[in-house]
Formats: sequence, structure tokens, C-alpha cells
Amino acid sequence: SIDNSFAQLGLTPNLMTLDEDHVWVVCSGDNTVQEFDRQTGSLMRTLPVAPSCNPWDVLMIGDYLYVTGLFTNKLYKLSLSSGTVVGSLQVGTAPEGLAAYGDLLFVANTGGYQNNYANSSVSVVNLQDFSLVTTIPVWSNPQYLKVHDDRLHVSCTGNWSDLSGKIDVIDIQALEQIARLELNGRLMSLWFSADG
Repeated sequence: SIDNSFAQLGLTPNLMTLDEDHVWVVCSGDNTVQEFDRQTGSLMRTLPVAPSCNPWDVLMIGDYLYVTGLFTNKLYKLSLSSGTVVGSLQVGTAPEGLAAYGDLLFVANTGGYQNNYANSSVSVVNLQDFSLVTTIPVWSNPQYLKVHDDRLHVSCTGNWSDLSGKIDVIDIQALEQIARLELNGRLMSLWFSADG
């Protein structure tokens, strides 16, 4: 069944992450992350990210939330215990989607609409010391990431006009692109079935 009034969200809600007890929702217009009780839908607290950062995606890893700042080209690290930003890292232009694998965090850098998504890339971040490991060039406008079988799959939407969408496949051990799937169209999020 559907609860049509489970939770009241902030301005321009975007993506979310969750654990057994909480749901965290990015509010791009408010530059915040809202924390909700997963059972009741009640707002527990609102976590500010950074002014005018337009947070786009959030991922909970351990005791931290990692949030992309679309307008600031930064990845933010928020402490769940203090509810504050405890670190920020310059990544690529207009970062959006996130995915994690072991001690690595991957950030999809779209390159930005105003740049026609030039220099699209994936930033690789070491979670242990919150440092940039490397940046991997990918096809135009990567928005969503998914890890499957030691590979990172990057959904690249294209530029909404003459560049169609493709999926780039990155070998996580080598941190290099090993395949490109020519799917065309305007790709968005990824999902893998249980049988792969």
C-alpha cells in the first residue's frame, strides 16, 4: 500500500539514501539534506550543506553522508553525529551521481550544461583520507553510477541533442575504462537484476 502523506519534503527534493532507521533526502533548492524517521516519516533534522551548492545526490557510508554539490564542483562530507559538514573536496565540473566500492567513492562529473558537458569524467575518491585518487574521462554527461562484478557502470545521458547516451564500463581494479555500450537514446539510472 502507499502512504500518500508519509513525509513533507523541502524545496526541490532530489535523490536519497537510507538505512534501517533513517531516510536522507537531498533538497537542491534548500541546499540541505533532510533526515527522516523511516518508520513514521517524521522529520528528525535538517542538515545544511553549503550556500548555493545545489546538492544533487547523497550516499550514506559508515558514520558519514557524502553529498555532491552540482553548482560548486565539490563533494561534501557530513558527519552524522554532529550534523555538520566536516570536509569538502574539489572534484570535476557539475558533479551528480555517487557510488561506492570498498574504500573508494566514485563521483559522476557531468561537465555542466553550460559547457555542453565538455570534460565529462568520474572522480575516484579515497574514503580513508578523503583525497582524490584519479579522474577518469568518460562519455558525455555521466549522471548515474552502479557497481556490479568489480566494474563501475556509468550511465552517460549525452547532451540532449546531437550526442546520444552510452554506458561506459570501468574496471575498478585498474581504474580505467574497458568498454562502451552504444545504447543511444537519453539514458538515466541503472539497475541490475539478481542474475546479472
